[in-house]
Amino acid sequence: MHNNYRNNNVVLTSEIHMLMKLGDIQMAECVFKSVKKQGFLHDHDKVTYAAMINGFGLNGMDHEAAELYKTVPMNLRDEITHSCVLNTYSHSGLLDKARIIFNEIPVKTVKIITIMVSSSILFIMLVI
Repeated sequence: MHNNYRNNNVVLTSEIHMLMKLGDIQMAECVFKSVKKQGFLHDHDKVTYAAMINGFGLNGMDHEAAELYKTVPMNLRDEITHSCVLNTYSHSGLLDKARIIFNEIPVKTVKIITIMVSSSILFIMLVI
């Protein structure tokens, strides 16, 4: 990648997203660490955290997604980061853990509530 793009958080976040979709988790983690090291993670860069959390979820790595979510500063947690970790838990069948996160979310938007409702319905349908 050209050096001019190495200093662009939008490009680096897109790279993380692409690498996670390709299943190249190690390289995505390297890019994420370089973003953190370069000090790019500011308020507008919560999407970078969401890309990693979502990527871990897509690759069945619910523990890693949850651990990263726990490190996200409170001021960067929003509907997107909450949704990513809730989806990860619900797709892994870990509704109890999703409920714990859900109960900790101070402002529950329609999207967040919808994720929990659909997760609960899916869980009930799998049990029956």
